[in-house]
Amino acid sequence: ADSQETALKIANGEWAPDKISDMSSTKKITILDLAIENIQYKYNKQIINRDAYLKVFLPSLKERSAMGNSVIDHYEIPVPVKPEDGHSSNRISIRSGIKRDVPFIEARYRPAYHSLTDPDDGYSEGSQIVFTDTALRYYTDGRFKLHQLDVIDIISISPRSDFFKPLSWKIETGFTQKWFQDRDEHLIYQLNSGVGLAYQDKIMGLGYGLAEANIALSGEFKDSYAVGIGVQVGTIKKITGYWKINLSAETLFYGIRESFQEYKTSAVQTFKLNQNNSLHLSISWDEIFHHEQTEGKLNWNYYF
Repeated sequence: ADSQETALKIANGEWAPDKISDMSSTKKITILDLAIENIQYKYNKQIINRDAYLKVFLPSLKERSAMGNSVIDHYEIPVPVKPEDGHSSNRISIRSGIKRDVPFIEARYRPAYHSLTDPDDGYSEGSQIVFTDTALRYYTDGRFKLHQLDVIDIISISPRSDFFKPLSWKIETGFTQKWFQDRDEHLIYQLNSGVGLAYQDKIMGLGYGLAEANIALSGEFKDSYAVGIGVQVGTIKKITGYWKINLSAETLFYGIRESFQEYKTSAVQTFKLNQNNSLHLSISWDEIFHHEQTEGKLNWNYYF
């Protein structure tokens, strides 16, 4: 971290490159290499103009050239899993669970592409692109219903650093079941979007926080709609190459046409069996209209 800070100060023109003499030659070379690449990146992205670029680039390059070749022939960059070695994009899931003390069986089909809870091999961590993910559920008390239809669900959780500061965001629209004051579930259509920040930590994993807005449409609402705002926080932690955990918590406050609060938490464990098979073990809790419900699920996913 201290070397990155020094390189960033050189790249920003806050520190002259010939001032870093009280360190080993190898460390100085890596700091200057990083500073020079960052200067070039900012110029190519038009973050700095040509005059500012030359002012910091030429002194850094001169200092680096005077040090000769590095004893390190090249920098070791971890090679990610090839995309063709990741799971296929189509997914069929068979799920069993219990909700409000009633067991259920669920069948789900997703033609594309990748979700946060899928194994990450071959995909970017923190990315989700889902189209027409459809779930049909049968409860043992005789109810059969469309539980969920995600028309589109895209999430980009991008960690920030001293060098790169992307925003994380999400957009989701589709149908889902909601619990209402009549103590029954009803199908609603919703549009949810959010934007926020994410950071990577060796212990906690990829943590994020998003401010979000939600529009819900249903005949069960006053004037058939409700608008709310809230926050979502979560973390994605890869324990091993075959096991990762997703934790999230969300709260929404509705105050337009309908006044109520919604709280949701979930914990999902993903176990990769092989390239195209995985298991999810999850538990979730939510409260809406002052009614609480807990749901536990185990599902098998087959990708093809």
